[in-house]
Amino acid sequence: MVGGIYLAKIYFTDLSDYKIRPVLVIKEMGDDCLCLQLTSQLKNKEIIIDNSDLIAGKIKKESLVVEPKNFTLHTKHIV
Repeated sequence: MVGGIYLAKIYFTDLSDYKIRPVLVIKEMGDDCLCLQLTSQLKNKEIIIDNSDLIAGKIKKESLVVEPKNFTLHTKHIV
């Protein structure tokens, strides 16, 4: 799972709803994963990934890793 890109339920800060968004799993901690959000909105070009960076699978668009917003998700929220 570490190093993989998955779709996950990302809840709004008020927990009223969620959206399905891509995440990069950077660490597993039991039933939880430390994740970084991915976005195709390339405002800041610090860490960009595309299909040439992947060992397997593919992403639809070149994406930016949103590194200041890391978060923990329970594995049940990863689709």
